[in-house]
Amino acid sequence: MSDLSENVTGDWINATAFFGRDPSRIRVQMYVEGDNDVMFWQEAVKPYQRKYDISVVTNKSVNPNGGNGKDVLLSMKGLCRNKVIAVDADFDLILDISPNHKRVRSDPFVVNTTWYSVENVLLQNMGCMSVLEGFSEATWDLFLYYLCLMKVKNEIVAKEYRETLQKYNINKKVNSGIFDDFVKSYRKNRGLSQSIEIYKHNSAIYKSVLKQLGCDKKNVWRLTNGHTLWNMVLRPFMIARIRRKKQRTILKCLKSGNLACKSQINNKQVDCLLYNYSGITVPAATRFKLDTMFP
Repeated sequence: MSDLSENVTGDWINATAFFGRDPSRIRVQMYVEGDNDVMFWQEAVKPYQRKYDISVVTNKSVNPNGGNGKDVLLSMKGLCRNKVIAVDADFDLILDISPNHKRVRSDPFVVNTTWYSVENVLLQNMGCMSVLEGFSEATWDLFLYYLCLMKVKNEIVAKEYRETLQKYNINKKVNSGIFDDFVKSYRKNRGLSQSIEIYKHNSAIYKSVLKQLGCDKKNVWRLTNGHTLWNMVLRPFMIARIRRKKQRTILKCLKSGNLACKSQINNKQVDCLLYNYSGITVPAATRFKLDTMFP
């Protein structure tokens, strides 16, 4: 990391409060992982803006020669009440694999999403809870198994988990929110089923950890990789739902003689529905941490 970001100290941030800002408010610079996270955290810190002047920025926006991302933020020096960072929890609240997991959990100037990522928090407002719960129940045993596997290998095996979901067609019945075919399909793999059984005893430990995070068989989607969940399950579901609505509109248009209606819908259009930050509800543990950071 360049010297520029290290030179952004609490004293420097406080001093800039006198340049075009309200000096009566406590100046804070909050660094986030990337551009998609800025608006999320801006919404999350709104309740504190009366007393604090919190600027939510990426490292790269302040330090053009530096990079973005969680590892970059967690290598920052000089964190204090005026210089804080906000990151995705990923698996850092569950596993001790990441070299920075302790800092994510307990650093007074680091706040995390509690759930896997910003995307997981946004998914709760998509009106797809039945699909998310169906996904959670169908993948519960697999999720616990891969947590055990990551512990044994001492590395994140997200790729293997994602490939398993894809191999057994997790999105095949996504329109109905019923994933029975997926469960039957992966359980037919004797090797995989035996491995899951072998790790059943160890997985009980993680059930306890997940319970502390408010997660169980119904809502483990909260701790599943948000991008995987969106790309493989929720995005296809949303596209199918929008297409059905569009099809009804097109039929009405055709009946009325209007031939200009279009039925195309693409990923970019649907992604805009996900990244809707208004009215977000951050997880309770995240709100509690923000309350302690901005009393």
